[in-house]
Amino acid sequence: MALSGNYIVRETTANFTRNVTLTVASILTVFVSLAIVGAVVLVRQGAKNMTRQFEGGVEFIVYIDPAANAAEIDQVRADLEKNPGVKKATYVDRDATFVEFKRLFKGNDTMLDNVRPTDLPTSFRVQPVDKSVERVQELVNYYRRRPNVFAVTAATEVIRELKSITTFVNTLLTIFAIFLLVASGLLILNTIRTAMFAR
Repeated sequence: MALSGNYIVRETTANFTRNVTLTVASILTVFVSLAIVGAVVLVRQGAKNMTRQFEGGVEFIVYIDPAANAAEIDQVRADLEKNPGVKKATYVDRDATFVEFKRLFKGNDTMLDNVRPTDLPTSFRVQPVDKSVERVQELVNYYRRRPNVFAVTAATEVIRELKSITTFVNTLLTIFAIFLLVASGLLILNTIRTAMFAR
């Protein structure tokens, strides 16, 4: 015998209404599970993007003031090359920066459509002789005070930020896991009750 659509909708609604706790528990379980998976994916992608700039032994990046001209950029280059604590400094122009920007934000069409190469600062990727945290921080502090320097970002600072973000996300995931445990408990309880009533 064929079942009408009205009958299916009516019976489904009635079952949801009779088992409100079971329905809520099921929805919570699915929601929390998806939230945990989504959070893990976002954290991994964010960590990957944040550390991708510090490849090949680069310990800190000196971003040049966007208003600096060629002579002022050469002054920063000469300062880096003369510094005995700097092993290698590689200049990254706007075109190369834009290529990296597109690689980092691949799939994010909004960002890619609204950012042009001229909007991005040029930079020097610096490899220090001594890669200890203390020495790198000294160099970072020094170049932050130099003229024509817009900002300086160090790998140690990025790692510190990643640890902070990871701690925060782990706390959220723990809370979600507790909710998931409670929802699972409600789901199991209602399943047992439904089985008992059916018998």
